[in-house]
This record gives sequence, structure tokens and C-alpha cells, in this order.
Amino acid sequence: MAQFITRIELHGVRHDDDSYQLLHDAMEASGFKRTIADDNTKTYHLLPAEYEVTGNYTTQSVMISAKEATSHTNKKYSIFVSEIIRATWYNLKAV
Repeated sequence: MAQFITRIELHGVRHDDDSYQLLHDAMEASGFKRTIADDNTKTYHLLPAEYEVTGNYTTQSVMISAKEATSHTNKKYSIFVSEIIRATWYNLKAV
């Protein structure tokens, strides 16, 4: 299975706006999480408007799912999808 990180930016919207909560809910309903686990299965919060999904997907299929979820906000947006081979992070807040 592949693991992906998706970053979404709603244009002209602050991160504390209700549109982002709508986005978070729609992404969660589509199987995306706002957390990531390390090799020891400790879980961390991702940065604002970043999502993780793992499964038998391609970057294109993840993009399609993210676009579908994001369309519920009725805002203009940008999306970046990346497949993770290895990842490291610093100072993310533990769940």
C-alpha cells in the first residue's frame, strides 16, 4: 500500500474560517486523516490543511478524491499531492 500527503489551500480564507472545518470534515469522510504515525506508531498532528491517506491509490486518484471533498467548500483552492517513500518531521504536536 502507498502513503500520501495532501496539502490544500483555500484561496482568500484564514485557517480558522468555518470553510476549513467544512474541508476537514469532507476530507475525513473521504478517508483522509489529519495525523501521521511514526515507525513506533506514535501519532502526530499534521500541519494545518495537510492530510494523510494510505491505501491502494495513485497520486491521481488521491487528487480526484481531494478535489471532490474540497469542492464542498465552494471556495477556490490549490491542492498538492505527494506519495511518501520516507518521511521525517520535527516538532509536530503528539496526539
